Amino acid sequence: MLPYRQIHLDFHTSPLIPDVGVDFNAEEFAQTLADARVQLINIFGKCHHGYAYYPSKVGPMHPSLKFDLLGSMIEALHKKGIRCPVYTTVVWDEYAAAAHPEWIQIDEEGRQVGRTPFANTPTGWKWLCLNNEYMDYLVAQVDEILEYNPDGLWFDINQYHVSGCCCVHCMKSMKDKGYDASNVEHRVKHSTEVLRASMDRLSSHVRAKKPDAAIIFNGRQRIDDRPWYSLRRETQFATQLDIESLPSGPWGYNHFPIFSRYNRLLGKEYLGMNGRFHKSWADFGGLKNQAALEFECFSMLSMGAKVNVGDQLHPRGKLDPETYKLIGNVFRQIEEKEPWCHDSKVQSEIGLMCVNDGPMERAQRPRIKYLEGAAQTLLELKAQFDIIDWEEPLENYRLVIFPDIVRFDPERAQKVSAYLAKGGAVILTGRSGFEPESDKFTLDLGFSSEGDSPYTATYMRLGDKLGKGLFKVDYVSYDRGLRVVAGNSCEVLAQVVEPYFERSWEHFMSHQQTPPDKVSKYAAAVRKGNAVYFADPIFHSYKTHGNQVYKQLIGNTISLLLGRQLVESDLPTTARLTVCDQGERRVVHILHYPVERRSEIDIIEDVIPLYNKKVEVKCDFAPSKVYLAPSLKPAEFSYADGVVKATVSEIIGHQMLVLER
Repeated sequence: MLPYRQIHLDFHTSPLIPDVGVDFNAEEFAQTLADARVQLINIFGKCHHGYAYYPSKVGPMHPSLKFDLLGSMIEALHKKGIRCPVYTTVVWDEYAAAAHPEWIQIDEEGRQVGRTPFANTPTGWKWLCLNNEYMDYLVAQVDEILEYNPDGLWFDINQYHVSGCCCVHCMKSMKDKGYDASNVEHRVKHSTEVLRASMDRLSSHVRAKKPDAAIIFNGRQRIDDRPWYSLRRETQFATQLDIESLPSGPWGYNHFPIFSRYNRLLGKEYLGMNGRFHKSWADFGGLKNQAALEFECFSMLSMGAKVNVGDQLHPRGKLDPETYKLIGNVFRQIEEKEPWCHDSKVQSEIGLMCVNDGPMERAQRPRIKYLEGAAQTLLELKAQFDIIDWEEPLENYRLVIFPDIVRFDPERAQKVSAYLAKGGAVILTGRSGFEPESDKFTLDLGFSSEGDSPYTATYMRLGDKLGKGLFKVDYVSYDRGLRVVAGNSCEVLAQVVEPYFERSWEHFMSHQQTPPDKVSKYAAAVRKGNAVYFADPIFHSYKTHGNQVYKQLIGNTISLLLGRQLVESDLPTTARLTVCDQGERRVVHILHYPVERRSEIDIIEDVIPLYNKKVEVKCDFAPSKVYLAPSLKPAEFSYADGVVKATVSEIIGHQMLVLER
């Protein structure tokens, strides 16, 4: 089982640094970590600059390092009982790229992939191809590291250019395999095959020499609806799944909640990796607020994940004691909470179908807002959900949501129809449920589509069921929707009110969109049985515009379809809530660390307490006791009709409500 309290220690050190390791003291290094309650640390074998931190016979040791730093770390850490997998970089190796430019990936324009000659950016590295002799070089370095008997290998930067590699080796390989190298999808498929072959080779090599070693491949996190590109195809190569997710870097605070809800379905132990940095990797002198570090780490616990905090060692080799005071403050709290986290399974009743948002950024975050908007909506509603792909059985969920752009081919349409026939419920928005290449809807929900609305912005007039708790006004739909005509077999939940005219340079009124005119013949939302369809891209609109009504519409629809949900509460939208089963008890995690956009990044600084909040949890047993953990303070509760109603007297940051059999 993976330990809960881990560190990832970067050490990407330029050859210009003259005094590498001069302040390193092995006993002090290991004791600093032990005092901070660290159980595992990923230490470094080879960095992005391409230098080894041990006497290598394959590649260069760092020119200013005078001793075996890797061996000294491993020996000292093992004496303290601290596990230490060893990091090595894969695709980024500056020394190898300079010595062998023929090993570098080539893009479709014939240019080397990665740093241009005069670039000075945080990700300014050359990208190596793995379809050449570089793989032999890399495997030989792995052999050297394995001689130290590490606890595992942590392979970083396992990735290819977004449109695939066109180097001479890959061009020949594509021709031999019958691929059309001018087709971007063929190139991406080929590069994915090359990468998976490298992962297979590295994994098999490590397992043959050290069967019990941990094997991690970083840079492979993605959520994609194409089966051939799925992360599922690669879990066989790794012993665990690491979700690199530094919220104050380009990942943001929605990244880990999304990716953890997908990873937990893949059959492997997984962990979250954040950083102690105020911003992102190698932010020397930038220390994260303790409240932010707590929220990020405790969120991992609440999602059934283990915790890994990223750090970067100063070139002289001395861990910063103040940094490990901060980390220790959080790790000691995690240690207290662990008994209520071991072997826990997160409970979900809603499946949120993934979407292929197109090209992914470096941090593997979708550039388009559909999936993120849907996930954020459900997080704020306290809905209990997984992110699923088409290989996950829909029958595992009471409700499946298809956000905005999930088109159905005949096989998918049949799968959803069968799910509905068995009593499942669905919510579809925008073009979800439409054929791949047309505006023909694939399910029989009693309406027809006339294609895009001619108006950029329209208005929704809500019926009583959908408008519960909302003002009786015509609400604006900021994004262009579809014109949908409802038939007699479906119920209209909301109508479209169209504007007087489309705003343009010659037809405009006032400062924003044209005001509503009259109710049209078109429906904004319809229901047939257990299916509800919205003609607007509600989730993209919520993420883009933040209009509260879009979230409330989804909340009202979920209540309409599901009735009582797994957990309900009077918690504010700034709180996060998850439910976990631990066999003999059910644990409700509540987190309240408000996030503010005060600068170019999101900031968490203050812990704002909540008092006497009501939480109602479905429970298939009458609890013998209900209490708060780890304080063991009893909580007032009642149990009737399969529901525990409890009062949580105090929430300061993270609170666990425990329902004991």
